[in-house]
Amino acid sequence: MDIVARDYARVHQRYRYLGMYAGQDTTEYYIQRGTAYWFAGDKVRAQAYLDSARVYLETAQHVKSTDNAQAVMGYALTLAGLGRNEEAVRYSDQAVEMLPLERDAIAGSELLASQMILHIILKDFDRAIRELEYLLSIPATMTPTILRIHPGFDPLRDNPRFKRLVEQKINS
Repeated sequence: MDIVARDYARVHQRYRYLGMYAGQDTTEYYIQRGTAYWFAGDKVRAQAYLDSARVYLETAQHVKSTDNAQAVMGYALTLAGLGRNEEAVRYSDQAVEMLPLERDAIAGSELLASQMILHIILKDFDRAIRELEYLLSIPATMTPTILRIHPGFDPLRDNPRFKRLVEQKINS
């Protein structure tokens, strides 16, 4: 919620120490802080935290050989944040193939939403909007309100297709 509220300093305040909250793991710590720095525009710190997440995922989590689609997608998003675009797309596609929508509607739609976010990070806005159109046409957690307020959609705000899509969904 702090990221949606654009209170990035609060993210760092909450995640001051690794393991501070029950259920918090190393990956979450590095990714949340990296994400907050990313949105705050501090790419140097974002890269440092995301690279720490990458190392942890590759070693402790063995993400390259796991059958956990969510972990693979988290790795893909981390690679995207680090500018490792080709690898990011490959792992993202792998995660979606591992747990397709037809097999698990809830987790599958979350993976598709993550893949759409990955394409925003990679500045492939046409693909991101196509994926978003699909997500908004099926039962999923993506809502017009999220599209309006989440900073992750800022790169799309001036895109006419995105504007029409949000407006259409708000009015329907």
